[in-house]
Amino acid sequence: MIIMRIVKKSSSFILFIALFSSFLLVSAIPRPSLAKKKDTPQRVDYIAIASRLLSDGFVKRALNVLKGVDPVKEKLNLPLYYTILGLAYTQNSQFSRAVDSFKLSIENGQTDPSVYIYMANCHYRLKDYRKTLSDLEMAGDLGISRPKYILLRSDCLWKLREPAMAIYWLDRGKGLFPYESIFLKQKFYYLMELRLYKGAIDVAREIIKNGDYSKKDYILIAKALVRAKRLKDARDLLWEGSLLFPDSPSIQVALANVYVKLGKISSSAMRFEALSMSIPKYARDASELYKRAHFYSKALYLNSKVLDQRSKILQKMGILLDLRAFDMVVNMLFDLKRTGLLEDDRVKYAYAYALVHSGNLKEAQSLLEEVKSPTLFPSVLRLRQIIDQCKREGSECP
Repeated sequence: MIIMRIVKKSSSFILFIALFSSFLLVSAIPRPSLAKKKDTPQRVDYIAIASRLLSDGFVKRALNVLKGVDPVKEKLNLPLYYTILGLAYTQNSQFSRAVDSFKLSIENGQTDPSVYIYMANCHYRLKDYRKTLSDLEMAGDLGISRPKYILLRSDCLWKLREPAMAIYWLDRGKGLFPYESIFLKQKFYYLMELRLYKGAIDVAREIIKNGDYSKKDYILIAKALVRAKRLKDARDLLWEGSLLFPDSPSIQVALANVYVKLGKISSSAMRFEALSMSIPKYARDASELYKRAHFYSKALYLNSKVLDQRSKILQKMGILLDLRAFDMVVNMLFDLKRTGLLEDDRVKYAYAYALVHSGNLKEAQSLLEEVKSPTLFPSVLRLRQIIDQCKREGSECP
């Protein structure tokens, strides 16, 4: 037993010695000395940081980064630094400072012509159209490389009251970008502003002939022609549009409105009636136009299809008054009260008018006392005079 204990103790001691030796060996392995290692400071790329902040929409942060560093001391790329600073100012709507920064980038060797495009944008926002044109010229071929740059030139010239040159650049843009319809469309509006209607109509025809048009284009061109009092030209254009886009309610409505301006009330009413079959809200317009055209049966029929109750009752009242169907108007009392229309002074007067002409003088006089609107006083006074005359003569009013 004693021998076994000695053996066990010896084994434990040997294991301890082995482990301790291993520790010494591991400790003896040479390692890099942390004390001797010196951290080499990494350069901060301020331009890259600001560019990333700008692209992520953090404009003020980008400005703080750029303005918080001395570009010369930090040996930054000066042309790029001032260009990015100018873009940051632009996005922050500080256009004058942006222009100054772009100029500094050019003075420090910036050769990319895009900087002149950036300056042109700033000068345009500052309403300095002459300098905008100068910047676009300095941009060289880049200044005519996109339709928007040519449109910018044309717009500046138009604002500088040089319409001939503005139109010249639109024509040049059309030559450079033949598939862009925007140049012809802009030219149309310029010619309309100049009251050169024949030329404008020719351009409108060219737009349509090229096939690059939409329902919206037809309506916009027609509205411009209406403003210029070229109603027949607007009618013809919209008629053509209605054939090309038979399912377009907007073109049909525009055409119907032109017919009204031309005095073709019945034609307009028929178009609104056709529209009301699929779009009920136009029943009211059709009814009103038939009333104006004195087609009262049609007007009442379409009025019955009006969905909005107040509009429906008010319109029906107007039609019946035109028909001098005063007893029928008087019978509308319940509907007028139910919809709250009788609280309106104009409706009170109209209903009192019907009461007078249906012989209900006392009720009419009582209702007229409730009318408070100053604009209706002359009409109310005349109606009271009629009531007094009827009472004096002891006869029914006509």
